[in-house]
Amino acid sequence: MVYNYLLNLYQALDNRQQEIEVELSRLIDDKEQLEFMHGRLAAISECRSFIHDKYHSKLPRRIQKLHQQGNQ
Repeated sequence: MVYNYLLNLYQALDNRQQEIEVELSRLIDDKEQLEFMHGRLAAISECRSFIHDKYHSKLPRRIQKLHQQGNQ
């Protein structure tokens, strides 16, 4: 059941990434906020990549397949 934490973390990161992408479309005029949001988006992407590289392989294979199908 520990894998639920990892899947929940993936979901939280995906949700935050979507929120930032929506905010980016609104912040066309504010250059400083735009750069700040791009930095946040990069940090979230790096965090997700790190977690995927280090911990995704430790999930049961059945869950890995389900997670991959859900992301396509």
